Amino acid sequence: MSELRLVLGRQALRPCSWRAAPCRGGAATQKNVLGYCGLYAQAEASKQAVAGVAEQVLVQLRRMSAVDAPVRVGYTVALVDPEATKIALDHVIVTGTVA
Repeated sequence: MSELRLVLGRQALRPCSWRAAPCRGGAATQKNVLGYCGLYAQAEASKQAVAGVAEQVLVQLRRMSAVDAPVRVGYTVALVDPEATKIALDHVIVTGTVA
């Protein structure tokens, strides 16, 4: 059985089966969401409009070359690699930058 160990800052949680975890993720990690809206301003030249945790996730995705330039389709979408997104989200949590 697969085990998961999360380290948040200095506090380590007990290993547990991912099946026994109370939350196995949402649409972003289980439903293959390929695009995120709301990260960029609705302007001709798309400018990033978020900071904080979303910025940290985008930084990780850019490091893995897992996010494309914003695409305008009536609104602005950031197309992402769904598997890399899981890694980026985990990294932001494990590094303790999310409380």
